[in-house]
Amino acid sequence: MDLDGRFYGDAVLPVAEPSWEVSPEFVSGTYTMRGISKKVGFIDAGFTAGKPNKYMWHFWGTEEELDGPFAVKAVKQGSTDIIDVFTVDALAGELNGADRHAPSTMVLPSPGRWLLMAYVGDRLFGGVVVEVK
Repeated sequence: MDLDGRFYGDAVLPVAEPSWEVSPEFVSGTYTMRGISKKVGFIDAGFTAGKPNKYMWHFWGTEEELDGPFAVKAVKQGSTDIIDVFTVDALAGELNGADRHAPSTMVLPSPGRWLLMAYVGDRLFGGVVVEVK
């Protein structure tokens, strides 16, 4: 920790273990999505380890919340390694009942449960747990 330009020590913050239950599906427009209804989700084509696939992300929120670059980072259950999965400079407009959207191509390297963390404008917007075969 830095106080008035002098180093005093590190701060340790307790963080709760995330739920590793696969995120629920919900319907928006004519599509079934996986994620958090009226917050963040994507059309889930399923995941096979090491195989890239296309996924359409959808976001609900204010202009301020949805402004900035979009990135997906992921962590596998039982690991602390965070990997970069996808990045784009900005979200596109309305689609399928959502305020914004972003097409993406994602690949996860190994089977198991993964937490996909969606960042908008360098802030964590929400997380979606998926099962990778």
